[in-house]
Amino acid sequence: MPLSALSPFGPLSLVGLDLATIEGLKHRNRRERLFTAKCCGAPVQIRVAAGKIPHFVHLATPASCDGDRGETQEHLRLKASIAAAVTAAGWQVEVEAAERDSEGALVWRADVLATRGRVRVAFEVQLSRPDWSEMLERQGRYAQFGVRGLWFVVTRKPFPPTNALPVFRVSDLDRGPRVHLRGANEWPDHWEHLNGKGGFGLAAFVAGALGKRLAWAPYFGPQARAPGNVSVFMSVSGRCNGCGRILCRPGGLTFKLKDDASYPHFVWHRDMPQQLSNWVGAFLERAKAHADAAGKISVQALGYSSRCTFCGAQDSTYVNPLGVQNHLKLEVRLEDLPKARRGTREWDWLNRWVLREGEQRGAAG
Repeated sequence: MPLSALSPFGPLSLVGLDLATIEGLKHRNRRERLFTAKCCGAPVQIRVAAGKIPHFVHLATPASCDGDRGETQEHLRLKASIAAAVTAAGWQVEVEAAERDSEGALVWRADVLATRGRVRVAFEVQLSRPDWSEMLERQGRYAQFGVRGLWFVVTRKPFPPTNALPVFRVSDLDRGPRVHLRGANEWPDHWEHLNGKGGFGLAAFVAGALGKRLAWAPYFGPQARAPGNVSVFMSVSGRCNGCGRILCRPGGLTFKLKDDASYPHFVWHRDMPQQLSNWVGAFLERAKAHADAAGKISVQALGYSSRCTFCGAQDSTYVNPLGVQNHLKLEVRLEDLPKARRGTREWDWLNRWVLREGEQRGAAG
C-alpha cells in the first residue's frame, strides 16, 4: 500500500496533503488515469477510508509485482510520520524512493528518503519479525550508493546496538511514535527512572539524526576522557562496636558524566540481573576509600558479612537508620576506570547510540 505514485507532472506523495485535495486527486484520476505505481508502472488509484491513512492501490497488478501486499496501516502511518518529520527538519523527502542501476534493475528501495544537497539518508520501517542478516545486506547496498540507512523496529526482544546497522525500537505507533535508545542489557526500571520515560518523540529523533546529533559510542576507546559523578546508595545495618563507624552495605550506584547531560547514567543495583562488570568493583573500592578517609562510615563488602571493613571487628549494634546519611558521592574520571571488555555492563554502556542535545549543521552522523 504505497503512499506515493508517478504522474505526468512528476512523483506524487499523499503525505501532508489535506483530505479535500486527496479526494480531488482521486476523482480526477478516475477520469484521466494519471497515476502509475513506482514499483511496476501499473495503474493505481487513491483509496480513502475512515480511520485509515490514504494510500494508492493497484488497479491491475503484473505477475512480476507484489502489488499492495505486505504493508499494514501501522507501517503506512509510521512512514507518513517520518516523512512529515523530515520535511519539518528542512530536508527534501521522497516516500518509497528507489535506486536503479544503468540497466534499470532495482538496487534498493527506501520507505522514506531524506535529501539535502548531495547527502541522502534512508529511513526503513521493519514492523514484522526483523531479519538482521537481510537488513545488514540492504544496509550494505545503501552504503554502495553513499546513502546512510537508519532502521526502526517494534520488537521487544533485546538486540545489540551496532554502528554497522543503526537500529532503533519504536513504540506507541497509534498515539504518536516514540524512539528508544535503551540498550539490550540495561534494566528498564532504573533506565526509565533516571533517563526519562518514553524515549524521544519521532520528530525530535529524526531532526536530531538529520542534524548530525545522533552519535555512536562517543566515549569509547582510549581517547575517552571525561569526569563523572558517582552516587553509591547504601542500606544502614548497624554501628561497629570496634571503631564506632556506621556500617553501610551497597545496594546500588549511578555514574553520570559531569559535562554531558545527553549521555545516560551507568546504573548498577544488587537486584539487577547479574552481568559481569569490572567498573562496579572499582566504584565501590573508591567509595570505600572515600568513606575511610571521611571517618564516619564503613562500606561493607557485597554479601551479608557483618565484619567491619575498616577495623575488622565482628560485633555491631543495631541503629535506627532514620536521619543517617546512606549514600556517598564522589568524582571519578573515565580514563581512571578499568578498560571496558566485551560482555561487561560497561561495554554495553559505552557502545551505544546517543542523541546529543543542541543544534549542529550537517547530515546524519
